Amino acid sequence: LWIELHSVRKNNQGWLYDGKADLIAFELKESFRLVERLELIKLVEKLLDFEAKVTSSKEALYKVYSRKDRSDLLTMIRSEDLVGIKYVDWEK
Repeated sequence: LWIELHSVRKNNQGWLYDGKADLIAFELKESFRLVERLELIKLVEKLLDFEAKVTSSKEALYKVYSRKDRSDLLTMIRSEDLVGIKYVDWEK
């Protein structure tokens, strides 16, 4: 699952840290998984190695990925990681 840590716009921290939503939905194979944004922040900060910077999206799992000449910062976590926080599944 892709997580936006900072937007491509320089003054926008992105939907994880600067978002106004209470819930974030991720599309899974058989459902949408809804998690509280603040709980997701705690989970990401626990899983992510903020010192590990990568330039390839293939290496972004638990690391900070940025595209060349962009200010965006992204990371990836596994859908299974969401089991560690409170969630609701909405079946498709």
